[in-house]
Amino acid sequence: MAPGEQLFGRFMALERLQTYLIDELKSLENTYHKESRELVKDNPKTLSWTGETINLVEFGYGIWLTGQIKYGNASITEIIQWLEAHFNVKIGKAHRRWQSIMSRKRVPGKIYSSGKGRDIKKNR
Repeated sequence: MAPGEQLFGRFMALERLQTYLIDELKSLENTYHKESRELVKDNPKTLSWTGETINLVEFGYGIWLTGQIKYGNASITEIIQWLEAHFNVKIGKAHRRWQSIMSRKRVPGKIYSSGKGRDIKKNR
């Protein structure tokens, strides 16, 4: 066996391991979100969002911009998915709704004025 073959074999094995681990993490994440939605549906005390979904998106972005969850380390995707699951709402593509919020003539809500270092304009 040539010296390069063993090294190449290790790289191939590591790539396969990486692919396997990524697939397992994705399946765990999907299972977590499915279980979370099922728990919410089974809970009789579940609150439902009765306002417009655009307002829920603005609420989610407000939480994200001010860093209120996971010490500011929660992604906007995590926050939106949590809001969807717990308020039993389908938001869809939140970034498109955020673009429509930012294109409004009026200034976004007061919640954004206390943003901890996040710039609203970066999402325009």
